[in-house]
Amino acid sequence: MTTVSKVGKVGVDQSSGSGRARRDAAARAMQGWHSQRLLGNGEVADPIIKDKSSVSFLKRDKNLKSSGSPKRKKASSLERSDKVARAKADKQQVDSMVVDIGPPADWVKINVRKTKDCFEVYALVPGLLREEVQVQSDPAGRLIISGEPEQPDNPWGITPFKKVVNLPSRIDPHQTSAVVTLHGQLFVRAPFEQS
Repeated sequence: MTTVSKVGKVGVDQSSGSGRARRDAAARAMQGWHSQRLLGNGEVADPIIKDKSSVSFLKRDKNLKSSGSPKRKKASSLERSDKVARAKADKQQVDSMVVDIGPPADWVKINVRKTKDCFEVYALVPGLLREEVQVQSDPAGRLIISGEPEQPDNPWGITPFKKVVNLPSRIDPHQTSAVVTLHGQLFVRAPFEQS
């Protein structure tokens, strides 16, 4: 039997028990279910615990029971590949001198990496459009990156700048390419000079 209350909601006849009592009973049942999960084969599994500190305690306790000493977790293949990638990235990082011409522009960040056939220059020039960034290169291994904001007196502190990146070896300026993304990321690819 359904009844309509004053506010227009449809309710269920609660003569068999109050809603609060049913809700409390359901909550107790859920707590019981969480404290002892029954596996498909009839075994009772460990409780589901959301507190991270007690989970690590349970895991440690299990390891101690099974072998007498904690087991050391082996690094997963993903963790190993991440370490290898970081080691390779460190080897690829190039010591290049970056010099400000004019007032310093600390807000422009530049990283240089060496690959098997070129130097890759990554620069952050946030707030500048493609038309406002210019890259020049010469065979001696110099890149000149400059930026001129359309509005020099902007509230973001984006000032005109000119930075010279001295690469450790000669490059081919005719094959050098540069791309600026909409997010202010500059990527320059400067191939080595062919002997």
